[in-house]
Amino acid sequence: MKGLRTLAIILLIFNGVSASFGGIGLITSPDGSLMEMPLEWLVTTPFKSYFLPGIILLSANGLLSLLISVFVIRKNRSYEVLIVIQGLILTGWIIIQILLLNMFHWLHALYALTGLLMILTGILIRRILKSTST
Repeated sequence: MKGLRTLAIILLIFNGVSASFGGIGLITSPDGSLMEMPLEWLVTTPFKSYFLPGIILLSANGLLSLLISVFVIRKNRSYEVLIVIQGLILTGWIIIQILLLNMFHWLHALYALTGLLMILTGILIRRILKSTST
């Protein structure tokens, strides 16, 4: 159980820190130049710049992941459900990104795997907690 919680914390902090930096980079440089992401990538999306995607990335994956990692560290009630929710948010973010951009980058695989591991870890922790409470 401790190993699963540790894994969840690592995944959440990894996602939170990298998404926060990425989101801030997109917000401060909405033309994508800071992140070396050309505006041409947005042609198939509803976005004209990276500003709004940066805000969404920062809030939904960056700050939320970091907040949930604190809940996991503190063992707040139902923290395992929050791990699953963050995994679903991250995995959904990646799927939508691939579909909108109509392209695949190796980072998509890395973060999709991170999201799937969050989901699995949260489910396993929940099962363990349920089995020890009965």
